[in-house]
This record gives sequence, structure tokens and C-alpha cells, in this order.
Amino acid sequence: MAKRARTRVSTKTPTLSPLAGRCVIIFIGLIIIAIGVFIEWDTLRFLPGTVSTMGIISYCDKMSDSPYRETYCFPTVSFQTLAGQEVTFESGVSSYEYYEGKTVTVKYHPNNPQDARLDPGLAWLFCISVGSLFVLSDLFSCLRGLISKIRGKVS
Repeated sequence: MAKRARTRVSTKTPTLSPLAGRCVIIFIGLIIIAIGVFIEWDTLRFLPGTVSTMGIISYCDKMSDSPYRETYCFPTVSFQTLAGQEVTFESGVSSYEYYEGKTVTVKYHPNNPQDARLDPGLAWLFCISVGSLFVLSDLFSCLRGLISKIRGKVS
């Protein structure tokens, strides 16, 4: 009789090595930092020559974030220029804090009022801070592991 060949099927779930996991976290942190830098760079390019005024969110294109049950508003904002012209624009920035009727700060170019944006606030700083926390905490963890190995301890 012929022997049957036995095959083993691995039931282990593939996992990342600790070093690879740390690299992924650092990479994610760097991407978040890059987003913050881009937001600030884009804002600094836009701001020269702008005028500030108050606008009202006249319409919200709503999008629901089901896991957190938050509803985000992509606002359509109406405002009046210093020259008295009524302008309406759609903002590319969404927030769960926006709602129809809310008063918001608008920045626009007087020569081209349609070139308007909501005041970005500190979104860029938030991105850079969160990204930096990812990178620094993981670098600290790597450094701590390296020091433990140098001292002969198992981390």
C-alpha cells in the first residue's frame, strides 16, 4: 500500500515583526505630519491679500460617519463683501461642528470674492502634533528597547 503524504496546514496568523510594526507607526506619523505641513503651506499661499468677514452656512451637504455616528457638514457659505456683493461658495472643508445657520469666519480676495475659504484655524497644528506624537513615541520606544538590549535586559 502506498503511504499517504501528510500535509500540515499552519493555523498561525501572519504578524508583523516588532521592528516592522514600529516602522509602520512612524510612517503613518510622517504622513500625518506631511498633511499638516501641506495644509499650512496651502493656507500661507492663499492668505496674502485676503480680507476677513463673517459668513453664514446656508446649506450643509451632510455625510454620516457610521462608526462614530457623527454627521459631517460640507458647507455652502454665503457672505457679503466689503463692496456689498453677495457671494456664495462651497467649502471643501467639512466638520461635525458645522450646521445650517452657523456664523463662520471667511477669508476672501477682494478682487476675486469667489476665491474664498473658511478660516482654517489650527487644523494644521493638530495634524503636526498628532503625527509628531506617533513618531516620537515610537522612536522613544525603539530607544528604550535598544538601551535595554545594551544593558543585557530582555525588553
